[in-house]
Amino acid sequence: EAMRFRLPVVAYDAAAVGETMGGAGILLARKDLAEAAEACALTIERPPLRRALIEAGERRIAELATDLVAARTREVFAL
Repeated sequence: EAMRFRLPVVAYDAAAVGETMGGAGILLARKDLAEAAEACALTIERPPLRRALIEAGERRIAELATDLVAARTREVFAL
C-alpha cells in the first residue's frame, strides 16, 4: 500500500515481504525498534533517498500489475 501511495517503504524481512518489495525499500533484518526508527528518519532527512525509494516503488508496482502477474502465472502453468 505504501508504494501505491508513493511513500517510501521500511519493512521487516518476514514471510514474502522482501520478495514483494523487490529492492524497492529499506528491508530490516530484525525487529529492532531503534533500527526501524533510524531507517524511517533517513527517508525524511535524505530527500534523494526518499525520491529513489519512491521511484523504485513505482517501478515495482508496475512490475506487479495484475495483467502482468496473470500472464506470468499462465506461462508458469502453461495455460
